[in-house]
Amino acid sequence: MTPQQRQLRDEWRMAIGKAIKGLRDQEGMTQQQLADQSGIDRTTIVHLERGQRSILLDRLLPLLTALSTRPSDLIEMIDFDYDWEQRRRQSAAD
Repeated sequence: MTPQQRQLRDEWRMAIGKAIKGLRDQEGMTQQQLADQSGIDRTTIVHLERGQRSILLDRLLPLLTALSTRPSDLIEMIDFDYDWEQRRRQSAAD
């Protein structure tokens, strides 16, 4: 993985973590409550919210169900500044 790819991954994780924390806060839940309701270990929730871990798809649905949230709501909350068009052009040139 290149340094640029690593940075992009880290920024993406942080943006998702911030959105998950925001949704949890909106629901008035603690990390432990979210862990109990989603079946995901509390330390995993901590790592997700801090952007230290990527969420696996098989954990996304239980997490969103516990947060009473649709996947589209999570996506809308993600604040990720990325030039998708530039990346597409760059990939095509590679």
